Amino acid sequence: MVFDHDWTRIHTDVGKLMQTGSFVEERKSGLGKRYHPNGVLYDEGRFADNQKVGEWRIYDARGKLFKTSNHKSK
Repeated sequence: MVFDHDWTRIHTDVGKLMQTGSFVEERKSGLGKRYHPNGVLYDEGRFADNQKVGEWRIYDARGKLFKTSNHKSK
């Protein structure tokens, strides 16, 4: 049996949010976000079939947009 679900990961050493996202058929799919250890968003973008796709935005530790990158599906 395969389960689809959302997931959250916590920095165990500081107890802060580390990443969030979703799984579809046990593979990353949909919006994914990762966070700096201080809790500020690090990057965000979409997954399809466990791969980064489309535009991803990367932020510095203060939350200011640092750069964007584009990923093509394989």
